[in-house]
Amino acid sequence: MLPYVFFNTKTIKRGIVVGFLIMIAYLFTTNLITLQQMIANTGSAPEEFQGVGTWLDSNTEKGDIIFNLDWGWFPQLYYYSPDSYYVAGMEPRSFYVYDEALYWKWIHVRYGYVCSVEECLDKDNQETIALRNPTTSKAWYKTEGDAMAAMMVNDFKTHYVMSSYQYPTLNEILDNNKHFKKVYGGNRKYYIYKIDL
Repeated sequence: MLPYVFFNTKTIKRGIVVGFLIMIAYLFTTNLITLQQMIANTGSAPEEFQGVGTWLDSNTEKGDIIFNLDWGWFPQLYYYSPDSYYVAGMEPRSFYVYDEALYWKWIHVRYGYVCSVEECLDKDNQETIALRNPTTSKAWYKTEGDAMAAMMVNDFKTHYVMSSYQYPTLNEILDNNKHFKKVYGGNRKYYIYKIDL
């Protein structure tokens, strides 16, 4: 025979509250662990930037400005080369609010041309046509490369550009223009070009 168990209202309420608190603690902990894993698995590992950051730290002067194409590179670059300044280190909307024309130049240069407004369909179409054959490609590398060098030096006050394999059109321009000299390409993922204007 089972012993008789007496539950009063107070005992039931206490059990519900304790169960609810255990459930909240469990959900909080599992969500916190999931969030931590999501954060840990996004972005680039700091070690990925060790070569390029160490090169910058050893080969640039204190206060040199680096034209970095991706603002997400900033924390890792700053870790290895804290004495350099970077064109983009904060959230891009801050850049846009500061100066729209500079923001759009920074955005469009990664696609292989200089443009200071949001829509640059004429430049985009010209680039597509120019890059179809070797003769017009060389002319594009010269004209847009010259414009990029002038824009980077005059508007951004920089003599170094950091690029990556993710920007093949830009890299072709930089590799084939007299104003840019590749000074770092050690890990084949990130490149640094020195601007000579």
